[in-house]
Amino acid sequence: MVMIMAGGHFAALAASQGAYGGIRHALPVVLALLLLIALALSQVISGLREPAPARWAQVHAAAFGVLLIAMLAATLPEPRLFEFHNRLAGGSENAWRYFGNEGLDMGQRFHEIRAFHDEIILAGELPFFGGRSRQSEGAGLRNRNLVESLYDDNVDGIYEGYFLVGMSALLPWPAWNWDPDTFYAETEEVFRAGYMHVRKGRITDPRARANSIASRLFDYIYKENGDDWEMVIRRGNEVLAGNPRTVAGHIELGNAHIRLGQRDEALAAYRAFVDQTLVPMDPAIVDLVRQQIARIEASETLNGIGPMRLPFLE
Repeated sequence: MVMIMAGGHFAALAASQGAYGGIRHALPVVLALLLLIALALSQVISGLREPAPARWAQVHAAAFGVLLIAMLAATLPEPRLFEFHNRLAGGSENAWRYFGNEGLDMGQRFHEIRAFHDEIILAGELPFFGGRSRQSEGAGLRNRNLVESLYDDNVDGIYEGYFLVGMSALLPWPAWNWDPDTFYAETEEVFRAGYMHVRKGRITDPRARANSIASRLFDYIYKENGDDWEMVIRRGNEVLAGNPRTVAGHIELGNAHIRLGQRDEALAAYRAFVDQTLVPMDPAIVDLVRQQIARIEASETLNGIGPMRLPFLE
């Protein structure tokens, strides 16, 4: 039963494009493999304990020994076993092409990034983009987001400095119109720490700014309780112009127009979300927006109709 469950779990992981590749998500499979190893070792030991060990026991013992030596040869040279991947997955250096890794989030590589920061970033004047978190702030890192303020006027999205990014950012995603060769054409890798690396140079991409603006916009609305709705509308339109796939922007535009009493504009924004085809949507979310549209259409004055909470936050 354990093997059947592990096989089903592994099949689900292998078939799902959304499955995260962290080892904790494959623990049921690891448990089954450990049981198989224990069973094989038990059979080998039992066979060798016989007064006259059968030939099959000797063969099994030899095979088990070869596999054990191969395992030790592959893992002992690995300086960080928590990052080990076998050669079938590209080895520890290249497995990022197939798996995600939580090494940075867990702090396992953070001290190396901090050492690079203290040696290189603090000694220079170029900004350090990416990786901003409570951990980095607590450690005094001078890293920043592409957009720090909603009043940012770098419309062309031109940034020069150091960029901390995951190795997976080097993989093309045609479905999302992501071409790393173009995006990072004017940069070079200057530091590598496992699944993270630092690039130095210049990037020009309004879409990157749009994505960063979107993140700041959602923080402004839901964390900072901002109320400059004219500014939200301006920035929301910039986000959608820079990256039309940020479809949540349509909902926030509709909400801002609701707050300003602009009925027709709110309807247009909500309908744009329902009608978009760039990003597949959960039908339940689309239905929530349709309900909001129906409420507005049934009213001439927006009385009693408030903004809708962004469904993606649930």
